[in-house]
Amino acid sequence: MGPSKCCLCPVVISCVGADVGVVVISCVTGNMLLLFQSIPLRSRVRILSADAMHTQKKWCTYVQSYGGYYLLLAKNNQPQLYEDLRDFFEEKDARWHEWQYATTTQKGHGRLDRRELWSSTQMNAWFEQQWTGIAQVFRLRRHSTTLKEGKTREEVVYGLTNLPPSKANAARLLQLQQAHWHIENCLHYRCDVTMGEDACQVRLADAPAALAALNGGVLALMDWLQVNNAASAMRHFCAQPHEALQLLCGRLSR
Repeated sequence: MGPSKCCLCPVVISCVGADVGVVVISCVTGNMLLLFQSIPLRSRVRILSADAMHTQKKWCTYVQSYGGYYLLLAKNNQPQLYEDLRDFFEEKDARWHEWQYATTTQKGHGRLDRRELWSSTQMNAWFEQQWTGIAQVFRLRRHSTTLKEGKTREEVVYGLTNLPPSKANAARLLQLQQAHWHIENCLHYRCDVTMGEDACQVRLADAPAALAALNGGVLALMDWLQVNNAASAMRHFCAQPHEALQLLCGRLSR
């Protein structure tokens, strides 16, 4: 969805510190352009990775104007950008020896995951008139194998950033892109499923935003207390509400 269109329902958007898993900023807006602008204007976070819905030219210009850095993916909401990046990296005669390359392999959760990233500055001149400050483009390939069944899954995505190679080489871009998924794991899934936001039917005035802020605060408290299983802790405190009150009203300590 482009920034010129407006969403009829207010949207709650959060900016999460990927290294600490805590919501830095949370705001409500029903206008998509304001949604794009709100994070870099109010946040001290310097590197902003975001979902593909934020891959918008005006948002990139806004981040650049406030001295920030963006790291974004190109998907169906930017078909021309996606096609240009795909054609560039799949070109048989590409000067691939000038690209940077990094790879990581991780084993966990019953999977063996390999991630590979290729980055290049060769498309900067092509994109610079449309994408403010662009300094690199990249191709990320994720290959996953389940250890028990041996099933494999591969995904290839493309992206762009205004981080120059001197500040973020291929290995750093791969690290930043992987850190972005920490937001999905530490916030989105737990809010949607554990805290029940997906099933919530509350629509009255600012109540959804208030509930979202409370849920974020509860999850941040659990993280600070180093709770490993938020769902189990929720069930425990629901059965023992007096312990929850003691935790909230007493002196916090780990």
